Amino acid sequence: MFQLDLNSLLDFIKPFAAIYLQEPLFAFHEDANFAQAYPEEWLNFSLNLDIKEKYSFVCGNQTPANAPASLQNFEKLRQSIIKIPKEKNKAKIDTLNLKVKKAHELERLLAYLPTKMTSTKTIYDFAGGAGHLSRLLAPTTKAEVTTLDFDETLLKKGEALNSHKNLIFKKINLFAMDEFTPKSDTETYTIGLHTCGELSRAQMDFNLKHKIPYLLNIGCCYLRLNPKAWPWSDYLKSKKITLNQFALTLATNGNVALSEQAFIHSKKVKSYRYALACYLKWEQGQNVFKEVGESAKTLYQKDFSYYFSQKTNLNIEMNDFYHSNKVRETVDKLWAMDCIRWRLARVLEFLITRDRQQYLFENGIATKLKEIFEENKSPRNLMIVT
Repeated sequence: MFQLDLNSLLDFIKPFAAIYLQEPLFAFHEDANFAQAYPEEWLNFSLNLDIKEKYSFVCGNQTPANAPASLQNFEKLRQSIIKIPKEKNKAKIDTLNLKVKKAHELERLLAYLPTKMTSTKTIYDFAGGAGHLSRLLAPTTKAEVTTLDFDETLLKKGEALNSHKNLIFKKINLFAMDEFTPKSDTETYTIGLHTCGELSRAQMDFNLKHKIPYLLNIGCCYLRLNPKAWPWSDYLKSKKITLNQFALTLATNGNVALSEQAFIHSKKVKSYRYALACYLKWEQGQNVFKEVGESAKTLYQKDFSYYFSQKTNLNIEMNDFYHSNKVRETVDKLWAMDCIRWRLARVLEFLITRDRQQYLFENGIATKLKEIFEENKSPRNLMIVT
């Protein structure tokens, strides 16, 4: 059923495997010609964009009019294969004490779900945590709502806030539900709001095992998927397609939700890390990528010498090195590569999501794919729903 969409996605990404399967920084460490996978005219175009133009291109999905024709064609085709129906209705809820992102998600889901559950008797909220969604859903339905999670602290928090008799909180390992049996099947609905990594598979397999035809799933954190166990569908397995850890991490990219200020900060973070890589490769002969750990935002408010000392324990004046032509050219090229590579993120997310639909279809459940949240407010917004 979804094979046409899968084939279109596969045809689109096929020429760019060397880009999405390899992080620029890893390529830099391992190959002197580290930018060879990137179309030269695209790379030159990206290099010549100022920071505001880069932000508009990467986060605003705006392709400048002076972009190479091949890149403009790429963008038009990219948009066409990831275009799906959007859900825009929202319910009025009390957003007090909710973060903007969570409030937006709940407003959209509360406008959508009750209309689909008129005959539902049992609802399972997978990885529901403290039950924000469940507590709002319970008074809109006569069904028994159960929040399933393994985090006892979150469950107790939800129980303390609960005032609905038809809402239950249950501690359970969502990856080991063999002994858990739903109260009904055809009148049951499972919900997974941002089921992280393999949790989406756990929800879907629960539906399949108990022949529950109704579900809503919004995945996230694809980087936590097991690349050796992906794809899920037999059809995509037959195509011999694989996504490694680099590609799965790319699919989780959320740059579209960044403010311009946050984007500028991310450039500073990348610039420092790339300059450190230049030192490690050119001065230390390190040709294999090594982690240097994450850092607090305040570290990047200092100069590069201070950052360098924190990462290497070497007290060397490094600002001249950081501002040297050779380093700046390399850092700018790596950043330009990132900006191009990020254009494939959403396509990979669609590939993962369409594979999930195909997996369900092969096992007897037909679903639709919609955008439920505004992407710039909640980037993981692809909703698989029956």
